[in-house]
Amino acid sequence: MSADLAVSMRYGTRTGTTPHLSIELFKQSLGLNELLVVPFSGGNPSIQSVVAGHTPLSFQAIPPATALIKEGKLRALAVTSTRRSSVLPDVPTLDELGIKGQEAETMQGVLAPTGTPQEIVNLLQREIAAILALPDVKEKVLALGFEPSGITPAEFGAYIKAEIAKWRRVIEQSNMDKI
Repeated sequence: MSADLAVSMRYGTRTGTTPHLSIELFKQSLGLNELLVVPFSGGNPSIQSVVAGHTPLSFQAIPPATALIKEGKLRALAVTSTRRSSVLPDVPTLDELGIKGQEAETMQGVLAPTGTPQEIVNLLQREIAAILALPDVKEKVLALGFEPSGITPAEFGAYIKAEIAKWRRVIEQSNMDKI
């Protein structure tokens, strides 16, 4: 492998995060074993490395990259969510580009201790969903690059369980659990 090719086969990411796991899934799905991680202590340093031309590729959560994308300093190639982001509506999903099975989203949610009475859990869910639906709150959350949903506790619990199983497989196949 030439030195130029080796340099172009690097990607930057904050290690151990959803974007890092997402690129590992991407590598595994497409057999890109030569793609090497350049670990960063945070998303912003990884993004700055791409802007500066030190690393040619990065998988990132949308919020820290949005401003630089809109300023034209970064080029968003695709999103890993199941649908396009309302913040970046012109950016296709990987699925739209023909790369299937790549859904990955940085999970945001509210959790309560085990044993919290169901009526309290239901009340919290209703109130949080109502707050997220307020036009000014929704606008601020969307501007940050998050998509508020207000799903039910049962739906969120099922989502968490499915994500744990999915990412466990990716971690084991990538040998990240051996590091």
